[in-house]
Amino acid sequence: MALIAPAITTFFWLKYQKKMVKHDVKWMMIEGIDKDELAVLKFSIKASETELKWEHSGEFEYKGQMFDVVDTKISGDSVLYWCWIDHKETRLNQQLTKLVEDALHSNPQKKATQNRLTSFYNSLYCAAPFNFNITQEEHTQKLGADYSDSFTSIEIAPPVPPPKKA
Repeated sequence: MALIAPAITTFFWLKYQKKMVKHDVKWMMIEGIDKDELAVLKFSIKASETELKWEHSGEFEYKGQMFDVVDTKISGDSVLYWCWIDHKETRLNQQLTKLVEDALHSNPQKKATQNRLTSFYNSLYCAAPFNFNITQEEHTQKLGADYSDSFTSIEIAPPVPPPKKA
């Protein structure tokens, strides 16, 4: 839990900040943004459907940059968007993406660190648990295998011919 909590907390904190940025931009648009401050993007109708990643009807991502749509004009087969370039939300999205990549071990340095940590934790515990359900036959085989190399038996051959009973 101590290892996962910081990543989860950071993720939700960034999500909250993203929501607050959206709220701030919405109020700026309501108050009225001068059209000279807006970026004008022109796309074909087909390109606007395929190249733009729409968050909702008033916001999209294009080439890693977030845009908030203030005004739209369709002329023929093209679409003009007057957009506010949302630098804060773009930065938050990049931070979220990095956080998710780190959480999924996409970062090679993070992955190496995680592997060392996992190896350390594995060294603290027994690799294989002891099996208490051992049969007498297995016990004999294990004892025989364990001690057979340590001791040599003394073999005395019986006398030939065997002694006679008197």
